[in-house]
Amino acid sequence: MGLFGDMRKMMKGAKDLQKAQGGTGLRDTVRMGASMMDQAKSALADNQEQGRIAAEGRDGTATITAVRDTQMTLNQLPVLEFDLDVVAGGFGPYPVTIQQVVSRPAVARLQPGAEAAVKVDAEDPKTVVLVGDG
Repeated sequence: MGLFGDMRKMMKGAKDLQKAQGGTGLRDTVRMGASMMDQAKSALADNQEQGRIAAEGRDGTATITAVRDTQMTLNQLPVLEFDLDVVAGGFGPYPVTIQQVVSRPAVARLQPGAEAAVKVDAEDPKTVVLVGDG
């Protein structure tokens, strides 16, 4: 199903919300749909940037200090928010918060206290991507 399936679910949720609120006009429905599409485009662009960093970034490690569910999915995979203490390029540990799509099997492994391999953007050390099962 993927991205378009997720969009259909979001649109159905928006319609259900409208019914629960007594219904809204077509203009509001279109605005809500456009907003959801913008969010999906942004998530896809973020995912592409993370792929670039994973391929080109500097190697590092991170200790996961917190994990939060964003209640979002991309291609039916959860998007989680991580607080990390990163060590890379001779610097650290320094705190970073990221959001990233994670495989379902990796969720159990990526918990507070766990160490994970990361890639760090050479231009911006606050831009970090979990690699491996992330």
